[in-house]
Amino acid sequence: MVLNLGESDRIRQAEELAWQLEGLYLEPRQSARAAPYLGGRREALSRLEAFDVRGYASTRNDVREERSGVSRLSPYIRHGVLGLREVAEAVRERYGDHHDSRKFWAELGWRQFWKLVHRAWGDAIYEPMEEAKVALGERPLPAELREGRTGLVCMDAAIRDLLETGYMHNHARMWVASYVVHTCKVDWREGERWFYQHLLDGDPASNALSWQWIASTFSHKPYIFNRENVRKYSGDTFCASCSASCPFDADYPELEARLFARPVPLGQAGRVAGLEQKGWQDLPLAQSGRSKAGGKTLVWLHGDSLSILDPALQAYPEADRVLFLTRNCYRNAS
Repeated sequence: MVLNLGESDRIRQAEELAWQLEGLYLEPRQSARAAPYLGGRREALSRLEAFDVRGYASTRNDVREERSGVSRLSPYIRHGVLGLREVAEAVRERYGDHHDSRKFWAELGWRQFWKLVHRAWGDAIYEPMEEAKVALGERPLPAELREGRTGLVCMDAAIRDLLETGYMHNHARMWVASYVVHTCKVDWREGERWFYQHLLDGDPASNALSWQWIASTFSHKPYIFNRENVRKYSGDTFCASCSASCPFDADYPELEARLFARPVPLGQAGRVAGLEQKGWQDLPLAQSGRSKAGGKTLVWLHGDSLSILDPALQAYPEADRVLFLTRNCYRNAS
């Protein structure tokens, strides 16, 4: 059944569904709510058409919504409603080989790279891919972080966005992840599971390997930031209203000395060095497929491929469709 609903009707329908789901959450502080993103191919194409890549390179790191040049297409890309190549080609057709286009394509390329690593290593991405370059902590995620009650306005605002909307600006994700791992000394795997539980665009590969990049178990150094970086990309949005003692108010050498008092010698190359031998460059991205059931063709779809332009759907338009959920779809649900 296809419903031709206007935007107000779809919002009302989402709110009705949220009401129906009330009380099904395991955590008492959670409640069902309508997401800020409308689903579906039509909405995805509308957002893609509205995206203007001009200025992307210089504004993508600004977390202020009115100044940020991010596309907000990630939930649709994550679930295969929009394809990576489709998005890249749409930008090329409208804006050509512009420097902002190239920066945007580079970000799409990172998403594809994460998928290739996941394809090669499977669930091994949930453990350190390399030896950490600094001393890491093993604390569980404390409640004040999980609930956005740290007292630091920049952290709490970003966490509130995550909890209330299922989205957090990519630069804010870097700040929060660095604070969690390096300042609070929480195990990066705790943070990875926490983000994946809430993110509407929570891609298993991008999420896990980005946390490892922050932690330095998938990069040559850890990612840290300071107050100057926060102010540069948020103006006085956060700092002017923050009365907490700022743990980021220092230059980078001082921060490094404070956070990484125990140096960790570099060891042997980690698992990533073995990707070339595994032939990861030639591995295809995860795709949907088809199978036979009693002589009948079935097209199976999964969480990364929900678009009507899925190759298997196009090749077998009359076949029955089956949604195939892997454990990654629900591994962190609670």
